Amino acid sequence: MLVGAVLIVVLLMYLFLRTGSGGSVACRGPVHLSFVAHPDDDLFFQTPDILDDIRAGICHRTVYVTSGDYAAGPEYWGSREAGVQAAYAHMAGRADRWTASPQVISDHPVTVWELAGRPEVSVVFLRIPDGGLEGGGSERYGGVSLQKLYDGRISSISTVDGLAEYTADDLVELIGGIASAQSTEVIRTHDVQGRFGDGDHSDHHAVARFVAAAHQQYDMRSRLISYKGYPVAELPPNVAGEDLQRKVDAYLTYAPHDPEVPDSQDALRDQPEGAWLQRQYAQEITGGDLS
Repeated sequence: MLVGAVLIVVLLMYLFLRTGSGGSVACRGPVHLSFVAHPDDDLFFQTPDILDDIRAGICHRTVYVTSGDYAAGPEYWGSREAGVQAAYAHMAGRADRWTASPQVISDHPVTVWELAGRPEVSVVFLRIPDGGLEGGGSERYGGVSLQKLYDGRISSISTVDGLAEYTADDLVELIGGIASAQSTEVIRTHDVQGRFGDGDHSDHHAVARFVAAAHQQYDMRSRLISYKGYPVAELPPNVAGEDLQRKVDAYLTYAPHDPEVPDSQDALRDQPEGAWLQRQYAQEITGGDLS
């Protein structure tokens, strides 16, 4: 009887680690988190930094806040999710096989996908509707957007799969819970200091603001790194050589899953995506930068 009780306790502890804490049993050291708006934003704007993390064996998790649906259906946004999973498997040098781990983080159910053979590499898809470049939303989802949620024009937003609904406070709480449940050392996100309407995507700015709010509210000690988005095309190229080739290879592993983007090096020429791949502009954000 005693042995059976001990086994039950061990099992419960394991289930708590897997479903209650928001962490990963594979991550026993510092964790680096990326919060991006759309599947592919990380490949364009936060690499080669993410590539370097994975090469160094650092526990890395990317959270995709919107589905990047472009008002399309599940076949499209599901394919984009498969694309970034293929890209991360390629970056990690593993087969494209993933294990789904349902978890509850800050009372919100999410699914964490861990890479088979490299479970310290993981992704999360929140699947909030894409709000469009200017934040107007789409007719398919009633014109909702993260920008409208952030500025109070809507009180809540439902996911494209209908499985969750978030208020602004819920989203800040979830972001804070994901970061606080682990030994998070670095948090990456979009341009924290950019402004809606400056040429970057509205979802980029909204995600950055929600992440910055969580970083302040939870008094996190992790470094907050802000990455410029679309406007980097106007800045000098600063990714070249092996770094650029690794970045292009990861992107081209994703691209066949997304019919809206160039899917070859030739097709990238003279396209915005080609310019984004040649650049990465990051800034560490301090408390004064958030005022």
